[in-house]
Amino acid sequence: MTAPRGDAAGRPASPASLETLHARADAHARAIATDQRVPGAQGADEAAWTAHAVVLDRLAANRRHAEAHGWTSCAIERVSSGGRFELFGVPPGSALRAPVPEPAAEDRDVAWRALRRAAAACAAAFAPRGGQDGDRRAPSTPQGSAARDQTRERLPRAGERAGWRAQDAARDAAHTVLLTAVSVYTRALRVEGCSARRAAGAVALAVHAGAGSASSTLDTASLARLVHDAGCRSVEAYYTR
Repeated sequence: MTAPRGDAAGRPASPASLETLHARADAHARAIATDQRVPGAQGADEAAWTAHAVVLDRLAANRRHAEAHGWTSCAIERVSSGGRFELFGVPPGSALRAPVPEPAAEDRDVAWRALRRAAAACAAAFAPRGGQDGDRRAPSTPQGSAARDQTRERLPRAGERAGWRAQDAARDAAHTVLLTAVSVYTRALRVEGCSARRAAGAVALAVHAGAGSASSTLDTASLARLVHDAGCRSVEAYYTR
């Protein structure tokens, strides 16, 4: 899994603005317009198309984000003869169409911090405590002992089982919160134009950093399972509309 550009905690660098992407596409278009079909012109064509495709991908991502936040009648329209496009729609509570603004990077940062916290809480919940992760098999019934001895044996066993059930419930809840945070962060990255591979890499780094920062004794295998589960959920969330 290729790690995305950004820091080691899974927070990718801020993407270029839509205006910057438009400027790059315009520069490639001007280069082709002045090119007299010298060797290398095909490479220039490919670069220009790639830059144009990046603009359209960003606008499509912005459209998904806008519709998720209540915008309606969204459409990508050409706004000049030079090939520039812009996203228009009807904002919530309005009847007039307007340009759709780019989503704020704060959405991604809030989701990133929530994922780090969820990973730390999950790691703490799955860390072994005081021998509670020992043999969880149901205790066998004592043979040939008096009823009083059997009662004394059942009491601590029942208490252990209750503790195990409570710990399992806490672990399930922490795991559910983690997977939900993974989905939210993945969608925030998708809106910004991250590929599925980069988003999964960012999620894995964030979960690993969050779980590793927890004051727990989580073993390496358990940490690897958490990161693996998070990566699988990230791919599912990325392709879920």
